[in-house]
Amino acid sequence: MIKKYLTAIISTLIVIVIFGVAYITTKYVVAYSTVVETGAGATVSMVLSSSNKPIIVYQDNMVTGNLMIDICDDSLCTSSGVTTVTLDGNNNSTGYFDLLLDQNGYPVVAYVTSTSGVSTLKLVFCQDSLCSSISSPVTLDSSINTDTNVSISVNSSGIPIVAYQDITNEIKVAVCGNTTCSSGNTTQILDAGPISTNAGVYIDIQPSTDIPFVSYIDASNTILKLAYCGNTACSSGNTIVTLDTSAGITVANNSFSFNASNIPTVAYADSTDLAISVCSDTTCSGNTEYYNRAIGSIIWPSINFNVYPVIVYNDGTDIKLMQCGDAICTPASATYITLDTGVNPSGAISFVFSPTYIPFIAFSDGGDVTLGSYYVSIIIQAGGSTDVIEGGATDTFTVELSDAPSADVTVTLDTDNGEVTLNGQSVSLDLTFTSLNFDTPQTVTVEAIDDTDVEGTHYDYIDYILSSADTNYDGMFINDEITVNITDNDSISVIVSNDTRGGNVLRRLFLDKGNNRIPLICPYFIDFLRRGDRDGVRGKQDVAKLQNFLNERGHIINSTSRGIFGPKTEKALKSWQGVFTNDVLSVWRAFLQPTGYFYQSSRHVANKQVGCTNITTVLDNGVVLQ
Repeated sequence: MIKKYLTAIISTLIVIVIFGVAYITTKYVVAYSTVVETGAGATVSMVLSSSNKPIIVYQDNMVTGNLMIDICDDSLCTSSGVTTVTLDGNNNSTGYFDLLLDQNGYPVVAYVTSTSGVSTLKLVFCQDSLCSSISSPVTLDSSINTDTNVSISVNSSGIPIVAYQDITNEIKVAVCGNTTCSSGNTTQILDAGPISTNAGVYIDIQPSTDIPFVSYIDASNTILKLAYCGNTACSSGNTIVTLDTSAGITVANNSFSFNASNIPTVAYADSTDLAISVCSDTTCSGNTEYYNRAIGSIIWPSINFNVYPVIVYNDGTDIKLMQCGDAICTPASATYITLDTGVNPSGAISFVFSPTYIPFIAFSDGGDVTLGSYYVSIIIQAGGSTDVIEGGATDTFTVELSDAPSADVTVTLDTDNGEVTLNGQSVSLDLTFTSLNFDTPQTVTVEAIDDTDVEGTHYDYIDYILSSADTNYDGMFINDEITVNITDNDSISVIVSNDTRGGNVLRRLFLDKGNNRIPLICPYFIDFLRRGDRDGVRGKQDVAKLQNFLNERGHIINSTSRGIFGPKTEKALKSWQGVFTNDVLSVWRAFLQPTGYFYQSSRHVANKQVGCTNITTVLDNGVVLQ
């Protein structure tokens, strides 16, 4: 069976859970797109309840109106399953608000009202999950900028903290004195400015420290900034970091969050580019910016994490999703997917993941509050890791579908190295799913083959491909495998030889032969390569050359799949990159970890090593390599 690698937007969203972390690949389909309300304002804010049902806040009039909340009784938000509650009926909401759930799972909304030219920052608390009872509005600041968005977060103690601009355009946070903001509330200045009106403030709490961070854009001075507090109450030691001063930052649309290592990552609009700024550490003492998409007018970016950054945005015509392929979101690693065509939201897009990494988005399209979601097709659950011992312990993982297929689906599992069996089979294993058993997990037992080879700790890799008459599934090859960690039970006996020829043999083994070979044409390596590429596909012709290059330098691939960039080639490339960290990785100024991508700096160094000494490479970040 030919494995079809995903190279385009096809039809299905896939989530694979491996080692306890989920990865999204590039097959999406809109499960539904529902107009929840009509005649609403330009902005919406959405969260998911503990049962993964959308909760949406909006303004009930395009100009001025009441602050409303819809609590959906199902994931589709059908009209019969929506509870609508008025949170503030004074008809003076400015359309700026933000929503979160408190520690009880009850909605809390920060919003701005305007009466007789005076704008006020308020909070309202629902007293239960359906908002059948709500608190009286709490005023946090009665003198704020009329044209300011607000952003709310909550720390580990359940204390709400709201970021906003005051009437003098200072960037501030309002820190509640308790979980209901009934007393002890304070306001603190993060940036005294002057900052341009509507800086697009966005707040998040760093999980490891409980410290509030706020991203914002000074559009008049074209500066992207990040401020973080000196303590959890922001009462002292607050710090401002400048992330980007590019001339193109004129729109105050930004969004940020923390990755699993507590590193701040900001998505924003830079002229016609979708830009991303990744800090080099937890306090942004340095950062790397990338500009990933130069089409249309990029607005309303919203960032989340599915291991790597995932950004939903509007390009002036369509709503799209960018899935980064590495921690710093290098342009070559990113995949772009159109979620909804012919849509130009009038305000920010609200984007959240369900616990199983199903994307939900909500936005206002000409006054229609619209909800979209995208379903999962195959789930591989391997727990914390997959570990086996030769002649000893086995391990298991499960496979299931989460959407009923229109025809039977066969999931074919295969191993790369033949070091393990699957359900006792040393050849490929087929699992069949029907419309009746699609969501029943099927267990696969992994057992190490007990050979006599002395291998130490070694590995195998399990791939999976789908076949079906249902075109949503047929031919799907997921380019993320399960790694099996294998513990050997064999040991070596040392034999001492007096053969004096060994030195010459070792010399031949470890001689760097590539430096002595002058290629006929420079540069010798041309194409960007990553796992899934193969010679003759999409114009790629360099895979076999790369494999030869790595083998010659002792980074042994040990694979018969010549010309196919599989997991063994990726592992060997990472090994080589680790040796030449200063030349290959440090030039990107962040995340000095091997990537497994044969991208600009890797190609440059490899070309140098095979004899192409007179080449110059300009990296995406502007660094020039010679």
